Amino acid sequence: MTSINLIETSVDQNRAREVLNAWAEKKNLAPLTFNKEGFVYYPYYCGETTTSIRRIPPLPPRKIPHRWLLDAITGRPFMLPETLEGTPQEVNESENILDPVIDSQGADENIREHLPRFIMRHYKFFFTPTIETKNFSLLYIKVWLFNFTDKNGDETYLGVNTWSGNIMELED
Repeated sequence: MTSINLIETSVDQNRAREVLNAWAEKKNLAPLTFNKEGFVYYPYYCGETTTSIRRIPPLPPRKIPHRWLLDAITGRPFMLPETLEGTPQEVNESENILDPVIDSQGADENIREHLPRFIMRHYKFFFTPTIETKNFSLLYIKVWLFNFTDKNGDETYLGVNTWSGNIMELED
């Protein structure tokens, strides 16, 4: 048994199938024939940062807290409205637990690279901010995997994130 921090989710397998069918209808690929289904534990880094932005003296710097989720395989960051808490859970080693491609140092560097662009875009601030990272942890989200054939006969492999309900394009 292996212990991982798992994020509580709200999308079960039936709801994930409904999300995929709705996606297929929008893409004009319905009806789908499901060939294979399963799940995998997908790694994300979750953390908080405090960004300090200089202001005109005598005003003190503005400190802005940010919460984020970073895909530990692709490096794609997501800003969050709240900090996610994982609950430790024992899972069998035979279950599909994906290893992070990006280590914790790489994740920290990725966030430090991404945040200045976010600050410029949302706060219209063009000076280099000071970024402090804290509460950094590796969490896992269950992702439902589907291998299906669409109406054109094309075989596709997609996942549905059980926390957000978003579709994820995955490799075989």
